[in-house]
Amino acid sequence: MARPRKGEITPVDDDFRGPQVQDHPERGRIEALFDQNLFRLQIRRERSAAFWMAASIWGTGGLVVGAILGGFMTLQAYVGLSGPVRDNILGGMAAHDAQVRAAEHPLTLQDPQPTQPQNQH
Repeated sequence: MARPRKGEITPVDDDFRGPQVQDHPERGRIEALFDQNLFRLQIRRERSAAFWMAASIWGTGGLVVGAILGGFMTLQAYVGLSGPVRDNILGGMAAHDAQVRAAEHPLTLQDPQPTQPQNQH
């Protein structure tokens, strides 16, 4: 258990301020430089954020526009084919399918029976 103190406490002098602190003669200039550096850092941060936002918006917008234009141009190319071109494409596809089927099922031809030459008497 703590024992109470029995001494008197000296009263605090209201006029006592301790050693006087004097300002540095260049204090205003130093604070101005410090504030200027903080302002530059804040501007740099905001500029970086703005660049990233603009890049992401342009990038996403470019992807969306590219996908839409790519789909539209593919549709136009498919629908807008002329008759002979379409026939050539379909004919080429049919020929390719026929070649694939022929490769899957090889022909099994039997050799014909050799004919006996007839004796001519």
